[in-house]
Amino acid sequence: MSQHPYPGVPLPGPCQNGATWDGIKCWCPDGYHGEMCEIAICQNGGTWANGICQCPPNFQGFECQFAKEIVEVTDATVNATVEMKTKVDNRPFTDELKDKNSAAFRDFEKDFKNKMRNIYNHIEGYQDVVINELTQGSVVVDYTVILKVFASLTANKTVESISENLVSAFSNYSDCNETCQGDNCSFCFNPSFTNVTSYGVQEVQANLCDSHIQEEFKPYYSPLLTATGIACITRCDKRSTNPYLCVHGTCGVTRTGPQCECSDREAFWYQDSICSSRVSKVGVAVGVSVAILVVAIAVFTAFAMRARKQREEYRDKLTSRSELYCSTDESWTASQGFSTSNQAATWEDVETPNTTCINLEMVDTSQKIHIQRPSHIVIP
Repeated sequence: MSQHPYPGVPLPGPCQNGATWDGIKCWCPDGYHGEMCEIAICQNGGTWANGICQCPPNFQGFECQFAKEIVEVTDATVNATVEMKTKVDNRPFTDELKDKNSAAFRDFEKDFKNKMRNIYNHIEGYQDVVINELTQGSVVVDYTVILKVFASLTANKTVESISENLVSAFSNYSDCNETCQGDNCSFCFNPSFTNVTSYGVQEVQANLCDSHIQEEFKPYYSPLLTATGIACITRCDKRSTNPYLCVHGTCGVTRTGPQCECSDREAFWYQDSICSSRVSKVGVAVGVSVAILVVAIAVFTAFAMRARKQREEYRDKLTSRSELYCSTDESWTASQGFSTSNQAATWEDVETPNTTCINLEMVDTSQKIHIQRPSHIVIP
């Protein structure tokens, strides 16, 4: 928090959230910033305390800006059903019992439900029974037991165990004796006939997580069955059906959806939103230096090759000129004076650009040479 120049003296101005105005700027209280202290540091209901944001449940991050990847739900339930058959030996079957809309069927169903409530009152998750069909044989009852069990990966095992208890409950039924007699023997069940034909657990509803997630983040969560219950997960979780995988970074969910926080941004440039393609800043610097060096070497090599080619062309020109004089070994003499000879003609395969020799053997050294003395010139 900025220190107010006059503590305890509030001044009018455009400041918000309890900030004070000194005539020039707003002095923000803890947890706020901005020109008018209009921006709360902590997001999503977080509160500022002791220099940090205290995030509400299911949020994380320095500013509580990210929703947690996983929200555990341990008390969620799902519906399950057990299909069963039993036989009532002390009731006659009539044609009216075939019609679900008949008074006879409705009376039978009402009495049956009450009796099942007494027999199954100790069964885990028991909710109700529904009669599917009544057939002859005294009265054979095809019915469905409706259960509610905790949602988890073990829900099927739980229902399987409950199914066994639903059958064994008839063995403990004591309203009727073996001859179907008793004070409260309205239904005399045949325990040996009672059986389970099938059972099943309903799928978890897609919107199950909605009641546990803040409104703006609901679209980004989906339920996942676990051994202990249900985990509401986002695409940041690898177990998601369509995971949002951050290759070099961490995934977080904001109000706009999953995003990647790329790691080591000081050392790398990233080229996509999932941090999969990155370029080393050091590598680029070294690469540029190497590239400059390679270009310099290439330019130097090109100039060197060009200079070499020019020298070779020059030698070829000299050679072509010297061939005019290299075919024979000849001398050109005079009656007196000096003579010249072409010695290059006798030196095969040797480059001798200067092959002409001056021969002074024919010079008459006894002959006097008169050199006129220079005139003395006086300049006025």
